[in-house]
Formats: sequence, structure tokens, C-alpha cells
Amino acid sequence: MERIIALILISLITFELVSNVQSYNFETKSNISSRINLTAYARTGSTSEAYAAYNIIVGKEDSALRLIAAAPKFKNGSTSGAILDCVSILNSTTDWVSGTNCQSLSNQLFPLTANQNSFNDALGLSLTHNQITTKPNLYTVCAPGRQKQCGLVDLFNPGACYDVNASSVTLRDWDEFQCFQNFLDVVFVIDSSNSISDSDFTIVKNVMNDVANSFAATLGDSVQIGILLYGNADNLNITYDASTTIYSTPTKLGECMTVACFKAAIDSITHLKAANTYTALAIERAVKVEFAESKNKDKAVKILVLITDGSATDSFLLQRSFSISSTNNVTVYSVGVGAGASVAELSISANGGVDSTTRVLSTLNYVELPAVILNLTDAIFSSSLIEGQESNGTNQRTLENANFGFSGHSDKVYALAYCMFMLFLLFVFVTSRNTTQSNKA
Repeated sequence: MERIIALILISLITFELVSNVQSYNFETKSNISSRINLTAYARTGSTSEAYAAYNIIVGKEDSALRLIAAAPKFKNGSTSGAILDCVSILNSTTDWVSGTNCQSLSNQLFPLTANQNSFNDALGLSLTHNQITTKPNLYTVCAPGRQKQCGLVDLFNPGACYDVNASSVTLRDWDEFQCFQNFLDVVFVIDSSNSISDSDFTIVKNVMNDVANSFAATLGDSVQIGILLYGNADNLNITYDASTTIYSTPTKLGECMTVACFKAAIDSITHLKAANTYTALAIERAVKVEFAESKNKDKAVKILVLITDGSATDSFLLQRSFSISSTNNVTVYSVGVGAGASVAELSISANGGVDSTTRVLSTLNYVELPAVILNLTDAIFSSSLIEGQESNGTNQRTLENANFGFSGHSDKVYALAYCMFMLFLLFVFVTSRNTTQSNKA
């Protein structure tokens, strides 16, 4: 008997949670002025409806009826969705409403995180009270269509949720994944001495355009590419001078954020046709100026790709330049073109002369250069950006496909379901008890 009484009490308490419910009918026809007319306040750019009142929250405040209505298809510039706050005079006798006044729930902007856009937000597709007893009321509003553009090709829908009232909009933090966890700075240091013909130099320019295409998806976001043309030195003492103007930098790290910008810079390159090949000083220049001025200098993997077809005029400084690049965490890849390129010198620039193969590449002529550089850039991209995402065999980016705010909040419906479940248990318990007593009889 005690168990039966306990179950009945639990069921009654639960039922009380869901029994205090009032319902209202809302019409959106514009020709019935005495009803709440939502269509006048929320339309898309065309004549189609904005799905006003797709979600609604109704509350009674003294003699007024307050309606919070979501219009997830409402279009306003580059945003999608709106939350309306409508207040109407409530007739105490008939419960009809009049004098409806609707406005945006909040005049505050809904903030975006990095790389997000609000084109397809569907703000209000999920809507609920956050704190029912708080004045002014606080609501949780979600935009499950929120997009995140990572580079040129990766588009995700992480969604977003906000806590909103008339005076504030606060973005809910849910540990959303970051687009770019690894950064890459690449500087191509290119021999532009007079040993290179105009036709061969044109091939070099075409190769740089191919490089831009290889990094198109992340160029300007996680990847920055710079170009340094070199040949002569500033003075006969061959001392490094950071203010030198004898080098040519068609584009510096971070200057071009798009492939179009990068290709325009390549098209503007003029062959220096220098009388010398000061390779060591060019490497030092790239390390001390180009990489040092990068906005990502403290977090990027730094790669220097040297392309030359001859021996260095300052070969006795190559060991020093290698020490400078190593100290500044710049990894050098040396690419020699033709028989005039010294493998020994290329090795010193790339690995300190330890061996002739580590980060050292050679090609017979400039015609073969495109294939070599493209293979190299693919290897750099894979090792510096993709493999860098892995940690102990587990990809760190585990929330790319998470869609925050599509729906899901606690409601009294769950209490009703719980009540029905408890009544079912009570029925089963009583039925089984009666069956047992009948069998004993």
C-alpha cells in the first residue's frame, strides 16, 4: 500500500508541473487588425513570408499580453532571422488583444566569432526562456544555420546560441573549433642573376602562379607566401644591411590575402639580371626581414625555398647564413637548376652540409622546375599543415560537424511524459499485484 501511495503522490506532483497552461490562438492575416499581425513586422526581401511565429513564447504581464516570436526566414541585409517582442492590450472579458506593438527583442548586434557569417543563420529556429523569473526576461535564441568559412573551400555549419534580452546579447561559448590551428609562412628566395634567360625567368614566374593555386584554400588565412628576388649585394664589404633596396620583393608575407592578388604581384615581377649571385646574404635578408616582419612570426612554421642556377658569389658566408636560419627556426629547402648549381653549396644552405640529399633538390633545367616545385609545395603543405593537426594519432579538430542550437531545451512536456510513465508503472504494479493475489487465492 505504501508503494501505491508514493507512486500516486509522485504522479500528482508531476501533473501539477504541467497543468498550469494557458493557450492562445494567433492569426497573421493583415486584414484583421484586432489580432496580432506579425506579417507586417517580418517579411523577407521578396513577398514570401518570414515564418513569423515559427517559435513563440507567450506571457501575461498585468493587462498586457507579451509575445516573443521568432521569424527565422526574415532577411535583413546579410543576416537571416529575427526575434520580435510584441505587446498587446488584453481584454479581461474576451481575452482578445488589441493595440499590438512589435519591435526587435534587442537592438544589440548578434556577435560573430572568427570566420563566421550570418547569411543563413535562421535565427530563432530554436527559442526558449532562459530565466523565467528574471526581469527583464532573458531568452535563449539559436541560429543553427550559422556558417564558418575556413579558407576558400572549407565551409562548416557550427551554429550559434545567444542569451538575449532588451539590453544585451551574449554569445554562448561552446568550445567551437578553430579554423586554423597551424600557420605556415613560405618565402621563395629566387636567383635573378644574368645567367638566367628571359624565357627561363618566365618559367619561374609561371611556377609561382602554380604555387599560389596549390595553397589557394588557405592562402591569406593560415598560409602566407612571400617572394624575394636577389642577385647583387649592397657594397663590396658584403655586410648585411636590413635597409637594403637592392633586392626585389614583389609580395611580402601577408600582403596578398587572395590568389588574384598574388598572381598580380607575380605578373609585375621584373628580372633583375644581376651580375652576381649573393645567395648567403639573400637568405639572411629573408630571415631577418621577411620572416621577422610576418604577423604570424611567433606561431607559424617558417619555410624558405631557395631556387638558384649557379654558384654563390658569397659561398664563404653560406655556413653563417645556415646558422642564422637554424637559430631563427627557418627550414631551408635548396633547389638547384642545371649543371651550374653547386650541390655542395645547396647542401650547406639546406642542412649545414651534413649530406647532399636532406632538403636538397636538383633539376636538369628550368623546364623541369615546375614539377619539382609543385611536389615540394605539396610535401610542405602536408607536413606543416595537415600532419600538424594530429596529436597521438587523434585529430584535434573533433567538432567540425557539430551543429549548435538546432534544438533541444528542457520543457514541461518532459514532465508530462514523466507523469504518464509513472502512471503506467502504477498500472503495471497494481495489475501484477492483483494477479499475484488471485493466484494465491
